[in-house]
Amino acid sequence: MKHSMSRKKRRGIASILGTLIFIGIVFSAFVPMTLVMKQADNVYERKIHEATISDIDKGTEDAMVYAYGETGSTELSVFITNKGVNELTIVRVWLNNNSTEVSETIVPKASTEMGPFDVTDAESPLKVKVTTENGNIFECDLGSVMYSEVNGWYTPSFAISVMIMSDWGQYEIIVEDSGSNEVGYYKSSGNEHDDISKTFLVDDTPDTYDVEVLKKIGGGWNNLIGPGYTVNVPSAAGTPVVIVVTDGT
Repeated sequence: MKHSMSRKKRRGIASILGTLIFIGIVFSAFVPMTLVMKQADNVYERKIHEATISDIDKGTEDAMVYAYGETGSTELSVFITNKGVNELTIVRVWLNNNSTEVSETIVPKASTEMGPFDVTDAESPLKVKVTTENGNIFECDLGSVMYSEVNGWYTPSFAISVMIMSDWGQYEIIVEDSGSNEVGYYKSSGNEHDDISKTFLVDDTPDTYDVEVLKKIGGGWNNLIGPGYTVNVPSAAGTPVVIVVTDGT
């Protein structure tokens, strides 16, 4: 009888030990698996955070792009101003479908010049644009440019470029042709904390245009350049793009 009880005890102890070993194996496998899953979750959350930050940075980018060259030269330079609040990194310059890889970082409110770039077919309309590190594309504010041996580099399109020199305010720009037809309009959605530059392409036929630049003061709008301000496009000197500059303070 004693011998039989001893064997039962041994079987019970073996069962307990087996259970403990099984629990240990399961636990030792569960803990690393949990750590791996948690690490994967952390990586996923970090990727989401990085993507969110990238989207925010992309949405805040803003740039002003101009293309110009010297008379008698088919080489073209590109002038870029960072109008955003963060650094702007330019990674590619496009001349129509031909691109050049670059690497230039521009701090807020600063400008840089790139080039000159040699243009093989300068007498055809040339569309100039730049690509940023975040994937934004900014085109030349003056539209396409062309080259002629007589006039050098010029824009084949007539335009009015309005620049408001200010560090704060809400503005409205209205451009009308001689027939009182609105050909250009801009209204800031809120208070702007930077200079404003807007270019409006107009008809290729010479005309006189009324330009109004308004600033919101209190509950109304104040005309910054006075009523009846007109410009001729092209200008008396033959310039196809007329620039209107006003103090927005």
